[in-house]
Order: sequence, then C-alpha cells, then structure tokens
Amino acid sequence: MIRDQNGHFVIAGEIFTSHGGKFNFLFLKIDSDGNLLFRYDFGTPDKERAGFIHNTLDNGYLLVGTSTTDDNRDNDVFVVKTDNDGALEFQASYGDSIYWQVGRYGIQLDDGSLLICGETGTAANGNDVYLIKTNPGSTSVEPKDDHAITLTQNYPNPFSSSTKIT
Repeated sequence: MIRDQNGHFVIAGEIFTSHGGKFNFLFLKIDSDGNLLFRYDFGTPDKERAGFIHNTLDNGYLLVGTSTTDDNRDNDVFVVKTDNDGALEFQASYGDSIYWQVGRYGIQLDDGSLLICGETGTAANGNDVYLIKTNPGSTSVEPKDDHAITLTQNYPNPFSSSTKIT
C-alpha cells in the first residue's frame, strides 16, 4: 500500500477470481474516508500475485509480482503499468522455462525506463538476484539489449554500498 499525491490509499494484492478460478493482481484506490475510487484485477490464464506497488513519474502506477503456471512448475516476473485512474497501460512477464523468477520490487527511473528487481534460480542451484531494465519511453516491458541482467555469486558481496545500473 502507498499513499498518492492526493492522500488516497493505493493498494495492490491478489484476489481469487470467479472467472477461471485463478489468482489475479488486485488493484484498488480508496480515499481517506474509505470510499472506493477504483478497483481492477489484472492477470493472464495463469496465477498472478502482486507484491509491490510504485507511483510512476506520470502519476500512474507500477505493480510488480509473480505469475505461476497451473502446474506450479514455472514462475515468471509479472509487471503491470497503469495510469492514475488505474486503467491498464500494459502488462508483461519476464522469465524462461529453465529457471524460476519472482518479482519483488520496481521503480521508474528519471529517463522513463523501469528497473525491476527480483530473484531467480533453481532448486539445485539456489537463488540469484534478477534485474530487468526496460528501454526508456517503452510502451511495453522490453529488457535492455533484449535480455535481463542476472548478478551471480555475489556472496560475499563484491559491490559497494550502492550499485548504479545504466
């Protein structure tokens, strides 16, 4: 949950839908008196669970979470971008069928690109950080240089207290 520039509460979570019996992203906004301003659910035929929400530069919203297949064998990062009224601008997923990916966090950078952070891995190999940076001004989530950035073997952490990704 975050508070927007007008003092409204914006909430992202999950809802079990009656159409298809799946979980989808739940996205709603309420005013300070508890009145519902909008309510949406976003998803695919798979199961989506939102875990993070961020206010974007255009006063829209970025929702980040995970999409899981019916057989629970594959997880991908799932990203939704909306306008200020909650209307869908785009949704996309990142991942592959070899490793699982989970979306944890996302921000919009000053150039308009999105930086999505999560984790990836396999049961045999453990977890790694999973970073995705979109192309600036993109209307869909497309990874820079057409691939996601994965940091591996980062223990002990070889980075300084901050890492800038450009």
